[in-house]
Amino acid sequence: MLLEKQDAHKTSVLALANLDNHLYSSAQKSVKIWNIQNMSLVSELLIPSVKSILIYKKRRLLIMSADKQIMFWDLVGLTKIG
Repeated sequence: MLLEKQDAHKTSVLALANLDNHLYSSAQKSVKIWNIQNMSLVSELLIPSVKSILIYKKRRLLIMSADKQIMFWDLVGLTKIG
């Protein structure tokens, strides 16, 4: 049963993850953060070609991989760590 369809990105969605009421989706040029309850866009990170997203809930970290990089972002302030 399809609840709702959302055109979230202009290119193919590469990865998805969720935490609490947020959905994280990546595509060719960005990672977008959505409010799951109303499917509104909360924030957009301009990070190209993120192929995987992992959320480390205990440390409130967003961990992503793109090309040859592994990136760590703080989920609270949406800032890159390191």
